[in-house]
Amino acid sequence: MARISRASLRNLMERVSLADVAGAYVSLRPCGSLLRGLSPFQEERTPSFFVNPTRNVFKCYSSGHGGDAIDFLRLKEGMTFGDAVEFLARKYDFPLEREEGSNSEESPRGLLLAIHERAAALFRETFFGPTAQAHGARLYWTQRRKFSLDCAERYGIGLAPSDWRGEILEKFLRAYPEQALLQSGLFVTPKARPGSILPRFRGRLTFPIEDGLGRTIAFSGRALEGITHPSEAEAKYLNSPETPIFHKHSVLFGLARARPALREGAPFLLTEGPLDCIRCWECGLATAVAAQGTAVTAQHMATLRRHGLEVECLLDGDAAGRAAALRLIPHALRAGLGIRFLPLPDGADPDEYFLREGGEGIRSLREKALSPVELLIGAHLAAGANLSAGKRQAALREILATVAAAQSRTMELELLEELSQKTAIPLDALRADHLRWSPAEKIAESGLRPFGPPVRSGDYLLWLFLYRPDLRPILAERVLPEWLDGDEIGDRLLNHFLGEFENGVGPEEVRETLEESDRAHVCGLLLLPAEGEGEDVSVRLEQCLANLHRRHVTRRLAAFANDDSEEASNLRLKLRRELLHLSS
Repeated sequence: MARISRASLRNLMERVSLADVAGAYVSLRPCGSLLRGLSPFQEERTPSFFVNPTRNVFKCYSSGHGGDAIDFLRLKEGMTFGDAVEFLARKYDFPLEREEGSNSEESPRGLLLAIHERAAALFRETFFGPTAQAHGARLYWTQRRKFSLDCAERYGIGLAPSDWRGEILEKFLRAYPEQALLQSGLFVTPKARPGSILPRFRGRLTFPIEDGLGRTIAFSGRALEGITHPSEAEAKYLNSPETPIFHKHSVLFGLARARPALREGAPFLLTEGPLDCIRCWECGLATAVAAQGTAVTAQHMATLRRHGLEVECLLDGDAAGRAAALRLIPHALRAGLGIRFLPLPDGADPDEYFLREGGEGIRSLREKALSPVELLIGAHLAAGANLSAGKRQAALREILATVAAAQSRTMELELLEELSQKTAIPLDALRADHLRWSPAEKIAESGLRPFGPPVRSGDYLLWLFLYRPDLRPILAERVLPEWLDGDEIGDRLLNHFLGEFENGVGPEEVRETLEESDRAHVCGLLLLPAEGEGEDVSVRLEQCLANLHRRHVTRRLAAFANDDSEEASNLRLKLRRELLHLSS
């Protein structure tokens, strides 16, 4: 692949919206002139991820990462630089100009995505094909499940061939390295036939699972009577295994499709499986998502929290459904999500219910919605007065242990107040028991970082250099390189930017060449408000120059402290006079 020209790359990045790119992973809300959200790189309770939409840079204070849209994709998706540029060019329909240069092979991650894209195309083609199996799959879809073929096309429904005719498998083997095919999880080496390679999905209806950018990264396959081989049909659903691009404990089916609908203020609607989720979409419930083939985890809740604040969970009426809901509550509270449970009629699942009631059926479910406290009371205190004192205390302890998972003291208090109202137990007594039984250590909430001018002199002068083009010549003239020989990152970067400025290189070009940690530090400065623009900063500027000069003199004095030579003694005297002058 020929090298992308620098001018073309710069023009692309001017068109890219970092807020749009990052918004595929985290819900960003205004915070002054910035946008703020939960870190997309690690779990946290208090938002520490900031985007400057004007300068198209981000800084994540919990992880330390920072940069532009390319850096974001490299960090979040493991893309190479070239992969990220190609993705952004496709997303923004931007024609890249290339230079003659060395070719680069596709990244391992790019190979896995390409394999999934090709498999998805094969499955769709097979589903709409002329074979008897395809006809049977379409009948199942339209007559048994009551979905339209337009719906199947809209959501990429497919059929994995039951026999994978020789030429189909050969096309994959010719196109991709065997190691990449096995790593994708779509192919396996059977124990009975070592050295051979076979597809994982055979004779199953397939649902593509997408990442936050809408790319297929895994599949869920449903067994079909008369199509799936009886020896493989015992498991109704077969899902992709963990791979470098698919982590089932954090990926939710339908998230990329549901996320845009959150802008209208609707909560997430958590369902059990792909068919339930698709039925909700077809009924106009566009925020539906599903945890396919696995219990809802803390990572799932953290993923939802990055995009929204509220979740409605469709609750199956059987014992298994209630048990799953109880396991879910502490994950939701820990993530800081508001959650309520919509109980379905006994024996009904979301697919059947909304097929019968349509999207309007959600209203009657919401009228009977249960809060976490109501669900906990029903599970542990349903017997009420019939419980012995010991069993009642044990039940309360179970409930309060769940309440202790709440994100904040305020949320804890609200839950305790509701528990008091619904059990007639005095609030003071509940709070006392809660404190007595709560874990000894709880995760401390971190406050937001203050967003004023930098405190350190080197950082402040670098901040001025980045924001105030009119001050760059003055800084280049007044700041001496030897003043910046300390260990502080701001000093070192200021020295680098000033040196490149004297060589005619602008700040944007310099930033592109920095190491990741240095880029993150610079992006953190670019997030700060441009308070220096149009204001008299001369006083603080002179103070910072004097501080740098004073530190330099102090370091030199320390360097000659143990030198007894006459030359060193004279130099120390000179330096002390200089320091006295600077301190006056």
